[in-house]
Amino acid sequence: MPRKFTRVNQDKLGSRKACEQLTRDALRMGRVAVIDRCNFDAQQRQNWAGIAKEAGVPCDCVVFSFKEDVYLRRCEQRINHETIKAHMASEVVERMASQFRPPVPHEKKCFFRNGKHHHIVKCNGGEEYRNVQYVSSFTKADQLVMRYIVS
Repeated sequence: MPRKFTRVNQDKLGSRKACEQLTRDALRMGRVAVIDRCNFDAQQRQNWAGIAKEAGVPCDCVVFSFKEDVYLRRCEQRINHETIKAHMASEVVERMASQFRPPVPHEKKCFFRNGKHHHIVKCNGGEEYRNVQYVSSFTKADQLVMRYIVS
């Protein structure tokens, strides 16, 4: 991962509190925090958007919308994963899929601040992001990563 990014992953760090701290530390250092976590509902996602807002930085939401069998296959193929063993994959994927409530954009506001054009995407559940992007293929994921790397 390029130097300007910090990956924040609860499976590796052990708790959401540790993830929140690493996110705040990364933002304080001027880095981009990439929250690698399921965040299956608005309440969980709003936590990260709130930390970004505290730091005065925009927050983008990337929603991975693959078919469930892709998640299952990837979970089953994980070796030495911190929290999910292959025999648990089906149960975990099904539970997460049943709990998942994606952000649904319903309003986009554009404004100027400090001589720059900005916009906010408002979603159901009160979420607000600079962008909400849906990724449904590995090619689209790679393209998105490249856009962030060069920006």
